[in-house]
Amino acid sequence: MLRNRELHTWLLFLSCVGLLSACAGLKDKGVDASTAFRIDSLRQEFVLPKTVSTLRIENEFGEINVRKMPKLSVGTITATQRFGAQAALPEINWFIEGHIATLTVRYPDKAPAHDAFDGNPGRADLAVYVPDLAHLALASNQGRIQVKRYSGSVTAKSTSGALLISARGALNLTTQSGDILAMHIAPKWTGSSHIVSQSGLVNVVIPELVTAQIDASASSTLDIQLGERFSATKATDNSTSGYMGDPSVAANRIFISGRDVHLRKLVLL
Repeated sequence: MLRNRELHTWLLFLSCVGLLSACAGLKDKGVDASTAFRIDSLRQEFVLPKTVSTLRIENEFGEINVRKMPKLSVGTITATQRFGAQAALPEINWFIEGHIATLTVRYPDKAPAHDAFDGNPGRADLAVYVPDLAHLALASNQGRIQVKRYSGSVTAKSTSGALLISARGALNLTTQSGDILAMHIAPKWTGSSHIVSQSGLVNVVIPELVTAQIDASASSTLDIQLGERFSATKATDNSTSGYMGDPSVAANRIFISGRDVHLRKLVLL
């Protein structure tokens, strides 16, 4: 059984939502139960072997929200939206290959599409509770991806959903039209960070005491407020290259691109 406080909060929230939905249905006796809007939740837990260092999560039908959990397992709560009691429910697929565990959200084959869900059978928003791992790899379509204060590196890709990511490791974040809020919460990490939105707003927060080479570009507005430790070596109105800290020291690299790009420093206490 999962005993995480945030997990219980999610369950309470989802239960209340379901209860309110049911009460509304009772009041409106003219609603056809076969087409009525329904909200349901599915709670699951998966064993995570100690050999796993990377967790992949794919959900093209809604959001992905990741929270830390100390237990050596992966817990999920899926909040589903559908029309009618007989409408298809999503399936959570879990499999492990070598050091990689993969969790995917899928609807049954030939499940009927619905216009209210952009041609999908329904909507499935996913909350995932995970232990510390070296790497998270997350993929969505239009749904938001959120990761708070993760210990490892994070890769996140979405077509149009927002990416809200903070982690101690490298960040590889890509979205076509969604906005990005990215935060490095440690001054050292392994590997380069790439933070790119083709046409969205990009906000990046970087530790003040980091030693890093930074390359940033914007198609519209570039706003840099990194303090005195940042020195530009090449700059135009819409792009800059420079260093945080001593340029003679081997440094992390951060590549940033978007429509409007804003860089801020993070003061670690």
